[in-house]
Amino acid sequence: LSVGEDERRRAPARPAPAGVLELWGLGVKRGASRGKIEMLRAGFIGAGSTASGHVAALQQIEGVTVTALVDPSSERAQERAAQVGARIVPDVGALWEHVDAVWVCSPPHLHLEHASAAARAGRHVFVERPLAHSLDAADQIIDACREAGVRLMVGHSARFVPVMLRLRRLVRDGDLGRPVALWSRRFGETSPAEIPWWRRDWRRGGGFTIEWGLPELDLLRWIGEAAAGP
Repeated sequence: LSVGEDERRRAPARPAPAGVLELWGLGVKRGASRGKIEMLRAGFIGAGSTASGHVAALQQIEGVTVTALVDPSSERAQERAAQVGARIVPDVGALWEHVDAVWVCSPPHLHLEHASAAARAGRHVFVERPLAHSLDAADQIIDACREAGVRLMVGHSARFVPVMLRLRRLVRDGDLGRPVALWSRRFGETSPAEIPWWRRDWRRGGGFTIEWGLPELDLLRWIGEAAAGP
């Protein structure tokens, strides 16, 4: 989702893919508005490395502008605000007047608090995976958004990778036969010093399987559709 600073500056904003603005309850207004697109004002709760990728991606979509963010670290907040020209607000409650939708990029154990607050404020909610650090918290987020009548989306970005979309179509169309098992392995290198404190604590990050393995679990279930077990 992220792009280099030089590439981002050179690349023109792309029209929003069909349904993107509609997903957030806006739609495209043209004609009477002299061809202008109604802007979706996006705000961020959490301004770390995850937020950086989302901010860069949103800058490439016509019809979306990042307007405000909040983070307990003033250094992170200033870095991210400079990236997009957004304002920094002192707390989560100060976001609502500046945004239509909120990207929750805080640690997983705070997702319930932040996503529910956004829903109560009538703001659409995008939550970086995992949705929450526990099943109960995830259910509460879903219920809060349903009760408020706002949109909720979880950042399972692998579902939108072209090669993965192609693989899913091949499986669904039967071109690869009947799948009986799916397996995935992730390769990467991360220094222990670069791992945030909350990722080391399963009570806050959900543990290694939830925090690091969830993308593979979601992707395999999405491709295979049927899940094993009761």
